[in-house]
Amino acid sequence: MESTQNSPENEGSQQASEATLTLPQQTVVPLTDGRKAIVKRGKGRLAVKANKLAGSPAEVPLALASLMTTINGQPIVYEDLLDMDLADTLAIQSAAMGLAGNGIPTAG
Repeated sequence: MESTQNSPENEGSQQASEATLTLPQQTVVPLTDGRKAIVKRGKGRLAVKANKLAGSPAEVPLALASLMTTINGQPIVYEDLLDMDLADTLAIQSAAMGLAGNGIPTAG
């Protein structure tokens, strides 16, 4: 039985789908108080800034998430994220880390 996984026809199809991969630019996160947080993709400079903001390596993901987030059109600060309901904090952090990923689909 012949495998079609590496056939020239599939190779071209795979290259075309990789070339058209578009990454989400933002995620809307509904908060427990009814507001909506907008988490936007960032640049590498945000990672550097998050490292400076964080007091320890464990705090870097939260600091990065705060730099990527606005609520009601206003940027939030790291302390705002820390003072939110834990469900909101974790939802924003999860959205930020999803946007900061490489965008390569994984087999599910």
